[in-house]
Amino acid sequence: MTRPLGHDNQPMGISIREASAADWPQIWRILEPVFRAGETYTYAPEITEQQSHHAWMEIPARTFVCNGPNGELVGTYYLKANQPGPGSHVCNCGYVVSSAARGLGVASAMCRHSQEVALATGFRSMQFNLVVSTNEGAVRLWRQLGFSVVGIIPEAFKHPTRGYVDAFVMFKHLHAPTVAPHEPQRRCSPMYGLIGSFNAASGKRDELIAILLSNVETMPGCRSYVVAEDPTDPQTIWVTEVWDDEASHKASLQLAAVKAAVARACRSLHPSVSTVNSGSSVVTGSQGRLAARASNGVLHLSPGTHTP
Repeated sequence: MTRPLGHDNQPMGISIREASAADWPQIWRILEPVFRAGETYTYAPEITEQQSHHAWMEIPARTFVCNGPNGELVGTYYLKANQPGPGSHVCNCGYVVSSAARGLGVASAMCRHSQEVALATGFRSMQFNLVVSTNEGAVRLWRQLGFSVVGIIPEAFKHPTRGYVDAFVMFKHLHAPTVAPHEPQRRCSPMYGLIGSFNAASGKRDELIAILLSNVETMPGCRSYVVAEDPTDPQTIWVTEVWDDEASHKASLQLAAVKAAVARACRSLHPSVSTVNSGSSVVTGSQGRLAARASNGVLHLSPGTHTP
């Protein structure tokens, strides 16, 4: 269902403005349960209100609030330089939405607003230093808004129920990056491709497909991931992958979720399989957009068909 939008791509009835001292009681009511949960931010769960005020209202350069249709606060974010001195042209933001307003587009509206404010303030890019990999909704949203995963920090966050999990560094240029006058403009580097086949154990093909399709949305640098059923063999599965580069593919193999999926997949392979048939390639170009992304299901191939 499409949400009705107000001005500047904001959901109908909400407005974003700079926070005032009088807003703090409502801001704290939004922040406290998130900080106490300890699932997305690195603030100590026992953080005090005074410490939270210092972190959210005093340290940042600017703090904003989002008002709902009835004037109530439904979200808040801060904006600050990510580093001092030579790194101060990169900004950092933190966003929190009230539990009652989640799923209504508030986080998206605040992120868009923060990018406009950052540009007007003179920042050139925006970086999120620690996006918890288990916060899949946030990872998906930031990707949709143009952010890329530029780094993976293994087991950087201790989740209260899931233990040590990976964290992502996410980044976005707020305008086209410049090239030094003496440095010629370069073409994009070729991408890295993989094509492999798996022989599932009898009756296990659907189970193996489900495992291969799990957690693919959290694989940084993966441009395309297609699972296909072999039309001539009911137990064979083909997987085609395209990555930004080989390093991105290798880094994905270190993700805890991927390691767990690999272990589960091995139990669904044919007992006689000791290796998986695969090969790598250099992807120099493509046309169109693959219709069968992993999140959309399985691609059924027939002899002679072609996927651009």
